[in-house]
Amino acid sequence: MTEQKDVVIRFCGDSGDGMQLVGTMFSNIMSRLGYQVFTYPSYPADMRAPKDSLSGVSSFQVHFGTQVSEPGDEVDVLVCLNPASYKTNYRSVRAGGIVIYDETVFDARRLTNAQMDADNPFGELPPQCTVWPLPVTSQCTVLEAAKSRNVYLLGCLCYYLDVDEALVQAELEGKFGKKPAVLEANTAVLQAAFNFCTNLQIDKCPVVHTADKRADNATTLTLLSGCQAACRGLMKAADAVSRRLFLGSYPITPATDILIELEKQRKHGVIAVQAEDEIAGCSMAVGAAFGGLIGVTSTSGPGMCLKSEAINLAVMAELPLVIVDVMRGGPSTGLPTKTEQSDLNIALYGRSGDSPLPVLAATSPADCYVKAYEAVKIAVENMTPVVLLMDAYIGNGLEMTDLHQPMPTIAVNAAWTAPGDADTKVLGGSEVDKNTLTITADAQNHIKKSKARADKIAHIAVPDMHIVGKGDTVLCGWGSTKGKIEKIASLLRHAGLDVATVHFDHLCPLPQNIDELNRRRRVVVVEQSMHQFADVLRKAGIVPVTTYCTLNCEPLNAELIANQLKDQLQ
Repeated sequence: MTEQKDVVIRFCGDSGDGMQLVGTMFSNIMSRLGYQVFTYPSYPADMRAPKDSLSGVSSFQVHFGTQVSEPGDEVDVLVCLNPASYKTNYRSVRAGGIVIYDETVFDARRLTNAQMDADNPFGELPPQCTVWPLPVTSQCTVLEAAKSRNVYLLGCLCYYLDVDEALVQAELEGKFGKKPAVLEANTAVLQAAFNFCTNLQIDKCPVVHTADKRADNATTLTLLSGCQAACRGLMKAADAVSRRLFLGSYPITPATDILIELEKQRKHGVIAVQAEDEIAGCSMAVGAAFGGLIGVTSTSGPGMCLKSEAINLAVMAELPLVIVDVMRGGPSTGLPTKTEQSDLNIALYGRSGDSPLPVLAATSPADCYVKAYEAVKIAVENMTPVVLLMDAYIGNGLEMTDLHQPMPTIAVNAAWTAPGDADTKVLGGSEVDKNTLTITADAQNHIKKSKARADKIAHIAVPDMHIVGKGDTVLCGWGSTKGKIEKIASLLRHAGLDVATVHFDHLCPLPQNIDELNRRRRVVVVEQSMHQFADVLRKAGIVPVTTYCTLNCEPLNAELIANQLKDQLQ
């Protein structure tokens, strides 16, 4: 691998081999070296697939450099712990890339099980790729540390990238410091890996430790997942209005980390309750909002279906509630460990009656911090539930996040009263008369209140849409596709095509200047759903909309999409 400004590395192995752990550790190391990091973890959908099976492969991709805004497309270094992980990931290796693998387990039986050619297992790799076999399992067995194969691979990779062994050791101590026996075993494995590479006189890659490739502000940033960043944003907003944060939630992949993270924050006044089901979790959050707390509930697609009635209660009662939806593949339980922009329709329309509410979408793990804060701000200033959409891959993925950036002030709506206050609301399951506070089915009252709620949402101020570029074709997206669409546009411009880009993170209400899209010849919506956002634009009166939709359960492949769009746009 030649010297380059950014690198994409993917760790892959059997479920249970510790790929998520070693990927996170490597990300921490790169962030401490001053690099921007953007990761993409991928899990098998099976609870525990058969060992060495193609369906049981787990992976963790790390993209690091100085200007990193997405998890990367093709892989520079593929690190494999078994043949099945190689078989399911080798197509992602770019020409001239490197495959590092555990030669001990690349035996005839496992190669056959992975449907690989035992005589030429790496024959399908792109041109000029390097294959680097390592005696991972055999050395770890000698050291009586069979569970530390991932750390052996980490050590060899860090040696190759010229990372100081002491930095890797510090990461091990931070992770296993409270388990002396585990730390001792992993330390021995790390030393064995560095010794092996030293004895073989492995050439080191010059990509790391080049000063002009590092992020200048890395020391002020914190490496967080999107779920962790969202929790920090929610806590920041609660502090801004001097209210306690309450989370009512039920475990669901991939949103469970929000419940886990906020449960750890009890010492900071956070109340996190694991309810008996999705309905109860949301109902508790509605009750918390009624009681004057920052009410939050977290979920994914199936939970959004179950929470709809309780969300609607908050719409009717005009209570501030934040619903964090970490989207996964659907419908129903669908693809619980895969990513998709599948919940836009239910966020916008998935409630009975006319019940509009604001919908935001985070664009990256770091943006989850900003959007979570903004969701609280909109909720408490306008007395309305707010949905925050996050894709699974940015919810679980890591990125350097600025927790010290200035945030706007929040003006609490005077109508937000708590029980015991002079103007306490009457909260029930049916609509009430605004003046008498009694249950009523009066048509005129219903019309008046429905229009008032709709007008309130329509007039929430959101930033104007900003089209980047002068081209007649506009690449358009929303939420987590931002970095990918910018990369697609860059590749198309490099190929001589003049394209513009526009991205949406406020989905309801839409920006007031959205009609500017009609001045362009063509709007190409790139999204990971069956044209859900394209339909939103058409409903808003945007006429020249075409779609590029993908449901491949992974982040967009910018290079692939750019190549496919070239012929259509010429």
